[in-house]
Amino acid sequence: MKRKEEMEGKYPSLNGIDVVNPVILKEKFFNGKVAPTVAPGRIYEMFRRDDFPAFKLGGRWHCPTYKFLEWWDRLAEEGRNIKL
Repeated sequence: MKRKEEMEGKYPSLNGIDVVNPVILKEKFFNGKVAPTVAPGRIYEMFRRDDFPAFKLGGRWHCPTYKFLEWWDRLAEEGRNIKL
């Protein structure tokens, strides 16, 4: 597992954000600057994946930022494709 600080340093747009949700990821990550632009509906689909480290609290999706970044990097390292 990579250290939280190492992961945040690699993706400065998410610095200081401990927990992400689909709206935050659309605004801060999948915005065409850091990663490709992704439609909001596709981001919600990603949160519902079995291998995605998210949970629902009060009917809203949440994911610790460092867990999302570990998941994202692992996909890249493994050469896996996901349909977004």
